[in-house]
Amino acid sequence: KRVLDIGSNTGYVALEAALRGAKEVVSIEPHAVNYDRCKLVYESRGLLDTQIKLTKRKMEDMTLEEDGAFDAIFFCCTV
Repeated sequence: KRVLDIGSNTGYVALEAALRGAKEVVSIEPHAVNYDRCKLVYESRGLLDTQIKLTKRKMEDMTLEEDGAFDAIFFCCTV
């Protein structure tokens, strides 16, 4: 499965998706503090740029042509 985690915050949802067998997880987080936190979490598990792709951008910047389709989308830590 291919999973998108929008507004990853601490990185928990993306990490869990990867650990539970998602083939690819795209984690997007626009805020610098949260982005750095996610990066640290994913790197510590050896998942950054292998199973989890972390990007620092807003969901409005995503396109189907550039980013492709996803099997599951999580939108948990956004307001």
